[in-house]
Amino acid sequence: MSSLTCQAPPMLVDRDAFVAAVVLVCEQSFFMFAGPATPEVAARVAEDTTWFEVTVKFSGPYCGTLSVAIPEALATDLFAAFLGFDQSDVPALESVEDLMGEFANMACGTWLSQLTTTECFGLEHPVVAVTASPSLAGATLLCVNDQPLAVNARWAEAA
Repeated sequence: MSSLTCQAPPMLVDRDAFVAAVVLVCEQSFFMFAGPATPEVAARVAEDTTWFEVTVKFSGPYCGTLSVAIPEALATDLFAAFLGFDQSDVPALESVEDLMGEFANMACGTWLSQLTTTECFGLEHPVVAVTASPSLAGATLLCVNDQPLAVNARWAEAA
């Protein structure tokens, strides 16, 4: 088992790997199609005024964060798909926040478990912020059921 002491990562963050983890979680756990953002979806990012910005910190052989920005309409669709709700039922904001935290947690765990099979990572509780302007700098934009979703991962400095 890992002592959860961070080492310098041996590689740059592999964007394809964490994007693939998000796509896998979308498709297998939330029953939604996910892939690269189309120009039409990218152009609609500015139209979304409420976003759930979720960050999961992790530690272990490597430390860092995985962040996901999800517009409210997509968050509500993810909520309905995951829990089997009718999309016309409007869930409580706190319930959607909680599930978006779990979504990011699942994506982070999926990504990290593919990095190494011999060492463990610890995930902190996801931090969810509701914002009108998420931090999209450096993020990869995806299309999930024709809606935008932004994801980014960063290594932390070695401890």
